[in-house]
Amino acid sequence: MRILYIHQYFATRDSEHGQIRSYEFARRMLEAGHEVVMVTGNSRLGEDFAKSTFVRRDVDGIDVRSVRVSYSNYMGYWRRLWSFSLFMLGATWLALRSGPIDVVLATSTPLTVGIPGWFVAFLRRRPFVFEVRDLWPEAAIQMGVLSRRSPIALVAKRVERFLYRHADAVIALSPGMVAGVIAEGTDPAKVHMVPNCADLDLFHPGRRDPALVKRLGLGHKFVVGYTGALSPSTAVEDSVPQAARILLDRGRDDIVFVIAGEGRSLPALE
Repeated sequence: MRILYIHQYFATRDSEHGQIRSYEFARRMLEAGHEVVMVTGNSRLGEDFAKSTFVRRDVDGIDVRSVRVSYSNYMGYWRRLWSFSLFMLGATWLALRSGPIDVVLATSTPLTVGIPGWFVAFLRRRPFVFEVRDLWPEAAIQMGVLSRRSPIALVAKRVERFLYRHADAVIALSPGMVAGVIAEGTDPAKVHMVPNCADLDLFHPGRRDPALVKRLGLGHKFVVGYTGALSPSTAVEDSVPQAARILLDRGRDDIVFVIAGEGRSLPALE
């Protein structure tokens, strides 16, 4: 089977940041005997993918085709929308030129990733699978970034329901996301939960790094670690200082927080 996989932020184990769920799933698809064409942006793939507007490379057997679209967690709302729109157009162009396909799998966020996925599947008369990693625009509405009655939210809700309705299958990452997808009127029979997972070949207990322990002044303290995006959606800038204050008020100076990440909330966290 030849699978067209659309993910704007595709990243590999060698990438400096980004989730590697799509990379790991694509590798497993290859091991099962399938072909995978990955349509993506270049923001997670390094300099080799930033040399021209459209780049094609073989990445561990995955046929990766990228469109140059700038993106950063520091971007404001309107710049992000512009980035999403540019990728949507570029991904549609790449997907239409991807050759014969048997199924289309598009994974959000952003929500707009589903549009080229549905469009190409519709034209080719192939099954369309939409994977939901975050409930958009509902998450933005609940965080107060969007007003529920704003024009953008109303349009986004229509796009969301359209994609759910026209997908042959919808994948959600958690029970809450499954419930959120069904709440938008989606047939429960076509909603499936495939949660995030941990590859034990990558994540396992290791030896302490003496240099890191010394540099961070950890000593023999208990370490609470966080790695990932620092943005309003994670609210690390609120929860971690609040937890630290509670611990200090209780005289617990044997616990230390170590945070590795970047994003718009980094200055507030610092």
